[in-house]
Amino acid sequence: MKETDFKVVLWGTQGSVAVNSAKKARYGCNTSCVSAECGGDVFVFDMATGFLPFSDYFLQKYKLPKSIDIFLSHYHQDHIEGLPFAGVSYDPGVSMVFHSQPSEGKSPEEILIECYSPPVFPVNLIREAPPGKFSFDTISPGQSVSTVGGKIIVKSLLVSHPGGSISYRLEYNGRSLCYLSDFEYGNGLSAELLEFLSGADLVVFDAYFTNATLLSGWGHSSWEQGVEVWREAGIKKLAMYHHHINATDEDLDALAAKLAAISDDLIVAKDGMEIFL
Repeated sequence: MKETDFKVVLWGTQGSVAVNSAKKARYGCNTSCVSAECGGDVFVFDMATGFLPFSDYFLQKYKLPKSIDIFLSHYHQDHIEGLPFAGVSYDPGVSMVFHSQPSEGKSPEEILIECYSPPVFPVNLIREAPPGKFSFDTISPGQSVSTVGGKIIVKSLLVSHPGGSISYRLEYNGRSLCYLSDFEYGNGLSAELLEFLSGADLVVFDAYFTNATLLSGWGHSSWEQGVEVWREAGIKKLAMYHHHINATDEDLDALAAKLAAISDDLIVAKDGMEIFL
């Protein structure tokens, strides 16, 4: 694959909980985290256990001081649990800007303070950080965030998931990445979501279920529904993501074979997978 200045890395592709198992050796065991590097600017979508290998990579590659923009889909543990264990969270040369929505009447800052302070965590991670280490941008679903003088735009859209989840679309230099984790397809794509995904170069798609195992109200979709979305929205490449907790390498190999029979542009996400747009 030709390298470009728009690099996407899938650091954590498992759903629900990280499971270190010989049956998951090839596709990986880390939970949700995807990074995008756009001409030297760094963006992260969710920060579960996949945030730890991202942190190691970031600290090795970039000269500090450096900032990371982090967009959170929601606050369930399998999307934020990597924050207090990553080196970037303690390095004074790394500033981190969190973009997310309020929940249950609390701001993103209040939520993360509660998650990572006693009695549920041994230290006050947010409160005891140096000034400027962590900053918070409260966004409303549907709001766009513009960075680098408008060269990079991140759009947001509320999708169906218990408690509410945000999908993001990052646009840079005529190319686009959509992060659609923890999303329930239901009876079809809304006109709003169809427009949001339309023509994207890459969509990272919640494929926790198959149609045969699909559970209504759980806030997740199936790989078959992912294929429908890919076709309807004219997506160039779609990565099946947020794998079921019981999915083994053998299961995901079988899924990859089914997808390859449809199109080379339908892929199964693996921890550490790099995609250049």
